[in-house]
Amino acid sequence: MNTTTTNNSRVGKELVRQMTFEKRAPDNTFIRGTGIDKPLDILNVNASPATISGDECWAIWLPAGKELALRSRSEHTEASEQPEWPDAHLVALPEGSMLSGEQWGEEFEARMSRLPKTANKIAVIPVRGVITQRNPFEGTTTERLGRQLSAAVADPEVGVVVFDIDSPGGAVLGTPELGEAIRSADEQKPMVAVANSMAASGAYWLASAARRLAVAPSGQVGSIGVFSMHVDRSKMLDDMGIDVTFIHAGKFKVEGNPTEPLGDEAKAAMQGRIDTYYDMFVGAVAAGRGVTKGEVTANFGQGRMFTAEAAKALGMVDRVATLEGVLAGMMKSGNGTKATGKSLDTAERRLRLSGSSP
Repeated sequence: MNTTTTNNSRVGKELVRQMTFEKRAPDNTFIRGTGIDKPLDILNVNASPATISGDECWAIWLPAGKELALRSRSEHTEASEQPEWPDAHLVALPEGSMLSGEQWGEEFEARMSRLPKTANKIAVIPVRGVITQRNPFEGTTTERLGRQLSAAVADPEVGVVVFDIDSPGGAVLGTPELGEAIRSADEQKPMVAVANSMAASGAYWLASAARRLAVAPSGQVGSIGVFSMHVDRSKMLDDMGIDVTFIHAGKFKVEGNPTEPLGDEAKAAMQGRIDTYYDMFVGAVAAGRGVTKGEVTANFGQGRMFTAEAAKALGMVDRVATLEGVLAGMMKSGNGTKATGKSLDTAERRLRLSGSSP
């Protein structure tokens, strides 16, 4: 990633002020910050000196990202205004009950039946908002989710891990690694994902890594794709009477910077990165859903979202069900009947998994 730092001079401050104003303009849909309308990390307006960084690749559904982008326009956000996402927690089975996988088929049920008797809890890991690698922005991070996953897998009382997903996706960085961690963890304990009610783009990347995937009746999944963005601010700077000169070593060190039009070579390089990440995305979904890469790209891998029943018909999910329905269906009493929803409600107790803080 290319990074250029402007001096904290009068001209530099004016440039930051103008860029900050543009960021906040009511009709401006392009926002560079920490996670919306990919790539969004061009300017940290609170840094001194201001830091301008290069293009980043994103796997996020833009329509859902716009609402979050609007929240990011204020210069400061009070801690009390930050969203309060639910913590990872354990759901305990009613006394005399056991975990069941019969709602997912014979193969899944066989795996569940082999779990030790001590594994009588379900770990529920919420995946909320924009997903980034390390710095949470109106959401969570792949590092935090990875810690929660590791804690759940290591807990002898946990028999199955359920990802409760409501996310438009986020940054590509860190997503392939977490997806692979979910696939690897499934070899030890069954992994289940529920789109409750959205698993878009990078969130679907993660969801598809689970052994079984459900979507809420009103939910949506998909938006398979990757993009980046270049904004040419050269005219704005020219109108301001500001000339920017880069002193650099390395032919491509400053290519793609926002102070000049995007050149053909820089555009080709950006497209190459996008194509690489898209191929990784499609490959991961194909592996998770048990289809070929060609089937993904031909049937549901061109960036669109799909409603629950349409997604099921395309093989993007295994069933249409609420999170509550999925959890209740995993509980079977000692006499072979399923536990009631009331028992589920009274049995649930929230326990924080280690490493749940960002």
